[in-house]
Amino acid sequence: WWAVTARPVVSYIFEPLVLLVNSLFKLELAFPDALKDYLAVGIVLFLSRWRGATGGWEGGVRSASKKIIRHPFAALALLVRTVFIWPFEVIVLLRNFIFAEHIFQDRTTKEIKMIRASHLISLLPVFYAVILVALNWIVAIFPDFIHQARYQVSLLLRKR
Repeated sequence: WWAVTARPVVSYIFEPLVLLVNSLFKLELAFPDALKDYLAVGIVLFLSRWRGATGGWEGGVRSASKKIIRHPFAALALLVRTVFIWPFEVIVLLRNFIFAEHIFQDRTTKEIKMIRASHLISLLPVFYAVILVALNWIVAIFPDFIHQARYQVSLLLRKR
């Protein structure tokens, strides 16, 4: 599913960028599938963070948009960090979700709940994307294992 559904979308996003860089610097860059998969998860995390920021807080889209307008370089840094160093961002989001009371001691109980909701909204699609990428790579690397597993499952179902 991942190879058929997600990779074409990622290619659609990055192919123009690669063509631009190749034409500007006279290079022949190409993204391997593993890098495309990595970046796809980063894009999913970024979009999830946006959804979490707009859905988990009072003020929603307006509040998040004002923060971006007031702090464009911080927003750009967050974008780059989230897409390119997403494992670090996942760790930060998990830490903030689990230890919200200790990290945000100056916030009210209601705000702590909103922080947790926002972080959970951000994390769930990433876990899903990571699982899909991992399963895709397992199928690609171990096709015989997958075939054998399917065969064993079919045998079990026939016995019933």
